[in-house]
Amino acid sequence: MTEKDSAEFGQFIKKLRKQKGYSIRKLAAKAQISASHISRAERGERPPFSPEILKKLAGVLPVSYEELLYRAGYISKDSALLLKIINLNKEEVEVLKKIVDKLKFLE
Repeated sequence: MTEKDSAEFGQFIKKLRKQKGYSIRKLAAKAQISASHISRAERGERPPFSPEILKKLAGVLPVSYEELLYRAGYISKDSALLLKIINLNKEEVEVLKKIVDKLKFLE
């Protein structure tokens, strides 16, 4: 990942944090990670977090784990979408089935 990519990832995390109204310290406490790591990541001064830390962040920020993995450069956009589909709950699967049925009708 380039410095530009690290900076973009950091800005993405900062945007999500602010959407929740969290300070860096509050996010760090909720995700049980270092506030200095978050601060440095937001400034693009460190590579994106490990998948384990991304999982923690996904639990407290308005973003999926798959999206964080993609944004951090661990997986492709297609892989992120596939992982999201694989991890759908029953209700989401039913909605997806209805959409597919409607699309079949349009053919």
